[in-house]
Amino acid sequence: MFMPVVNVHPTQRKRAVPPRAFRRSSVPKKSLFLDGRLAYLILAAMTALVYCRVFQYPFTNYDDTGYVVENLRVQAGLKWSTLVWSFTSLEQANWHPLTWLSHALDWQIYGANAGGHHATSLVLHVANVLLFFLLLKKATSDSPKSFFAAALFGLHPFNVQSVAWVAERKNLLSTFFLLLALGAYGWYAARPERRRYAFVIVAFGCGLASKPMLVTLPLLLLVLDNWPLRRVGGRLEAAKSVQQVGLRRVVLEKLPLVLLSLGSAMITVVAQKARGAVQTNADFPYLARAENAAAAYVRYLVKAFWPSHFAVFYPNPFDPTFVNGPGKMTVVFSVACALLILAVSVVAWRQRFSRPYFTAGWAWFVISLIPVIGVVQVGRQAMADRYAYVPLLGVFVAAVWGVEEVAQRVQITLTVKGAAAAAVLVLLAWLTWREVGYWASSVELWSHAIDVTSNNYLAEAELGNALVMEQRYNEALPHFQRAAELDRHDPDSRVNIGTIYETAGLHREAAAEYEDALRILGELPQGEVEKNTTFATTWSLGNTSVGLGDYKKARLAYRRAREVKPESFHAYTEKLKTAMSTQPTALGYLMLGVALAEENRTEESASALRQAQVLQPNLAIAKIEEEIGSVSR
Repeated sequence: MFMPVVNVHPTQRKRAVPPRAFRRSSVPKKSLFLDGRLAYLILAAMTALVYCRVFQYPFTNYDDTGYVVENLRVQAGLKWSTLVWSFTSLEQANWHPLTWLSHALDWQIYGANAGGHHATSLVLHVANVLLFFLLLKKATSDSPKSFFAAALFGLHPFNVQSVAWVAERKNLLSTFFLLLALGAYGWYAARPERRRYAFVIVAFGCGLASKPMLVTLPLLLLVLDNWPLRRVGGRLEAAKSVQQVGLRRVVLEKLPLVLLSLGSAMITVVAQKARGAVQTNADFPYLARAENAAAAYVRYLVKAFWPSHFAVFYPNPFDPTFVNGPGKMTVVFSVACALLILAVSVVAWRQRFSRPYFTAGWAWFVISLIPVIGVVQVGRQAMADRYAYVPLLGVFVAAVWGVEEVAQRVQITLTVKGAAAAAVLVLLAWLTWREVGYWASSVELWSHAIDVTSNNYLAEAELGNALVMEQRYNEALPHFQRAAELDRHDPDSRVNIGTIYETAGLHREAAAEYEDALRILGELPQGEVEKNTTFATTWSLGNTSVGLGDYKKARLAYRRAREVKPESFHAYTEKLKTAMSTQPTALGYLMLGVALAEENRTEESASALRQAQVLQPNLAIAKIEEEIGSVSR
């Protein structure tokens, strides 16, 4: 594809006659359109238009609460304390201080107005699209193909999750710094100097401080050294303004970046283990991870070329806690996917000189997905749309350059190519517009996930939570029941079922659900999340047991709650005491009496029980006190 330049004496040159589709009359207009500012304006306008509805959308009930809505550190705004916290916090199982500062700045500007937070995310996505176009055009000197690749990036529905989900700000921000690092690297490649290389390191460091997925950048730069920069001397002619160097040089100069990657990876593993996000081999066997990884690579490609059935969460069929488990065809499919990935990789390697764009695009896709493909299993998803945001850049480049090569071979005219490109972009814009609509509310988001996936336990549970927030308890109940049926290690859905039963006055059924949840919690490692759930469940079981008149079981439940989180137990007791002073009920005073007895506040407990008897004279206080006191420690 790339032929060496041959110097010819001016008198020996012959006037070349361009093909009909590329004659002088058509080139200037096209060049002006794709090289000037109008191209950037069109890209920005198209991208903003398909996403403009997000300004009206609220926060979702999935991670937006932890990142923004209920995060008091973020809501403090840009203060010195926020800065210190952002660089020392491992909250949300990640170390990404620049992401935290981004959210804090948004809260300082927009407060609880979700539309403002969405606006910042959209601005970042538009900036990424324009940067991608600029860098690709500079590196390849091919404006038409660069424009189309950038338009695919801007309009593909695969990227809706990254843009419409406020909690995924880290994805947009890290990609922004990734593209800045690539631009700095191209500047460095033109004239290798320490000062220029320092910009690469700074941009890369900022990217890692936004999201650690960028740890593969040193390998990605080696890919770009082959194409489009063509820095390594060999069969490919050097790109314009780029100095060719030896292979040893391009490898050694990546070492500082490798050290940054290793540091970021170590911090990330510590953060995710501390929050219980990393699955162990016992929780998620390595064979299951490998099988899912092979299938995920192919599923990402399929969705890139056949964009449909996007969901906020994809259940992993190889998850050992998944009730149904993988079928034989699922395993066969994974093996076939692994063979396909291997075959394409071999072809890509063999095409590294004749079609270097294909090799570079494929290598970019495969390498950039490695941190999130599930080798280190974080969470329980099979794949995630947000993980494709960076890898798709390579897919788009390989596809656009490949289609153009085919079009030239079959001599398709410029008009036909333009019409086909416009049709593809219009189709993608419509698909993205439709996909954005599913993010209008948490109910719509999770309902859609259930529609396009099967056995989606998380979608069922989160839809139930969203319906509860709207006080649609009867509608929420079957979704919690379905989630509990699918995931035998899910205590939260059972707690929620119990709460709904409790609200409906079905105390025995509620107690059974709470006890089932506690059984599951007893089988799980007690991290902070599990401790919070255990406390809330045992407190609820204590309250329900009081309502059933089983004061002995109530005292035991309260005891367990106090052992798990004594400070929370005291806070809940005081809150209940305050509630009884303003809205007294016999049941409430009974709960308070048992809880105070567990804290050895004997006189206050007796007083609360007497208040209950005043409100409900037929209570046998002496018997209740005897049952409570008979529980040995």
